[in-house]
Amino acid sequence: MKKKEGVHSFWVFVTYSQCTIDDKEEFERLFRDALKQFAPQAKYFGCRERHEEKGIHYHVLVNLGFQPTWTMERARARFTVIGNMSKSINLTPNRSANMWRFVRNHVEYVQKNGDVFGKAFSVKPGGERKQLWREYKPVELKKE
Repeated sequence: MKKKEGVHSFWVFVTYSQCTIDDKEEFERLFRDALKQFAPQAKYFGCRERHEEKGIHYHVLVNLGFQPTWTMERARARFTVIGNMSKSINLTPNRSANMWRFVRNHVEYVQKNGDVFGKAFSVKPGGERKQLWREYKPVELKKE
């Protein structure tokens, strides 16, 4: 039986395409408010990209601090930012066994244009898995 598509990972890369919120600080505040509703312990690192034809995109790497069992529909609802009129939310959960590579690749992507917010996740070589696990270990959550 094929596993249902959804979010079942501590790490998620979220893209808000054609976002209607121009101000980066305002977007971060609204994103943080949304995150607090379901993952107050989550950590994130994101950026704003301006595209001439497609407008503003925000990309955010999130460590939820727990392993959800969400459908894509539920995950999109959780990551909806109030005030953003665009409903274009793309979620890329970590599906590979190599968490370190997923985090490193997305941190590098977020950093590429320099218009960042949040705190960058450590991607130092050597002991990466242990370091990521120590810094962003999961927490016990109450059942919904």
